[in-house]
Amino acid sequence: MHGQQLLWEGEDLQFNPSPADKTVVGHFKFKNIGQVAARITSVTSSCSCTTVDFPKKSVVPNESGEITATFTIGARTGNQEKTIMVESNDRKRPVTVLLMKVAIPEIAQMRPSFLFWSQGEPLDPKEISFKIMNGFPVKAIAVESSNPKITAKVEPVKPGQEYRIIVTPSETDQQIMAMLSIKTDYPPGNPKIFYANVRVQPKK
Repeated sequence: MHGQQLLWEGEDLQFNPSPADKTVVGHFKFKNIGQVAARITSVTSSCSCTTVDFPKKSVVPNESGEITATFTIGARTGNQEKTIMVESNDRKRPVTVLLMKVAIPEIAQMRPSFLFWSQGEPLDPKEISFKIMNGFPVKAIAVESSNPKITAKVEPVKPGQEYRIIVTPSETDQQIMAMLSIKTDYPPGNPKIFYANVRVQPKK
């Protein structure tokens, strides 16, 4: 007599979200092809950015079920791989690893993401290059500094394609730090924000 056995429809799912998407949802479907009820005992994801839901923890023979995994994109870009580990009483495969592959398009490329003035270095302005990628229709960007002692302004190099962010620190007898928020206007419903860090060492 055959015991419980789960047959998965797809264990490796690929996603290509648009810049406007906030989440990606994967549906991992399975069927109990054994002759005894199968039971899922645990489902865990590799990242807190991915939540899982499996309402049907026990499936009788020939019954189907589904595990839903929701990945929150946030500020992530590029290729992401998130795993979901499923533990069950499947006699042949007590542990199954599911995979979500997500290719998140890059709206812009920012270089560098960290500016530093060392002790005694002249506090001349420094630049961050901000380039729009893949032809996305970004029409405007703005920058805010978390510290009034560090100012930042945007200058277009090629409007809609390339900008430079001019960062200028003020004189200080103490170390100062700031986070720059570089805000785009795209996509309209969920504009992307990029972050850069600035640190200035005090004068000698």
